[in-house]
Formats: sequence, structure tokens, C-alpha cells
Amino acid sequence: MKRMLLGLFGMLVLATCSAQRAPIPVYVQIQYFDEFNNGVVNALRSRVAATTRYALAENPTATTLLVGINCAEMSSITHLTYPSHNSGVCAWGIGYYPSNLGLPVALLSSGLATGSASTVGEGMFQEFVRLTDDHALSAVDQRLQTALKATAEKERGRP
Repeated sequence: MKRMLLGLFGMLVLATCSAQRAPIPVYVQIQYFDEFNNGVVNALRSRVAATTRYALAENPTATTLLVGINCAEMSSITHLTYPSHNSGVCAWGIGYYPSNLGLPVALLSSGLATGSASTVGEGMFQEFVRLTDDHALSAVDQRLQTALKATAEKERGRP
């Protein structure tokens, strides 16, 4: 009886380990390389790198998720000096490139974030995780497959 239980436990552990998938490759793209932009990107990248679900990619063509960030420090916009010169505003987006379909999909096309670089990076990370969880990505995959099937059926029906 003990052998059978140990065998079942071993199979369960093996099945759990084999069910784990490879991390999702993420590329963080930045247009400007000033102190504020770098602070936001570094905050986001460090949070992404600390997960087991995602892996930072060095090549944008080999990614599943692409995060584009474009920030401006507040003093450069208003030409005034703020008590905290490390606050700014960022526009950002998330692109999803499912490998099995080859079509890019915008998960977030124009997000806005304001605050200090570390606060903005953390907020972006929280939103990124919410928009790229298994349920959200599965729903996008399903919608894409349905749209592709509908388009193929429509093409077959044309004379």
C-alpha cells in the first residue's frame, strides 16, 4: 500500500513538473534614454525579471509580449522645477504576438501613468500582469482563432 501511494505521489510530482511551461518572453522597448525613462524601464524590467512566469528578452523579434514605453519628466514638459524632479508622465502599450498565429494584438494600446519612476514602473508591472494572465491571453487566442476561422469561411464562400 505504501509503495502504491509513493508511486502515485511520484507520478503527481512528475506531472506537476512537466506541466510547468517555459517563461513567456517579454521585450521592453524604450524610445528615449534619459534618466526618467531609464528609471521607469529599470523598475519594470526588475519586476518582470523577478517572476517565473516571464523572462526578459534581448531580441524584440523573439518575444511573445512587447511593452513599449515613452515617458517625459514633468520639468521637461512644464519647464518648471517641481519639488520632486523625478516625477513624470508615460504613455505605454502592450503588444501580444502569439507564436501559433503570427498576428500581433494590442492588449493595451495607450495606457498613461504618472508619478515617480519607481511608482510608474510598479504600476505598469501590476497592469501588465493583469492584462497578460492565463485567462486574458487565452481569451485573446480564442478571439483570434474565431476571427481567422470566420475569415477563412468567408473566403471559401466567395465566387
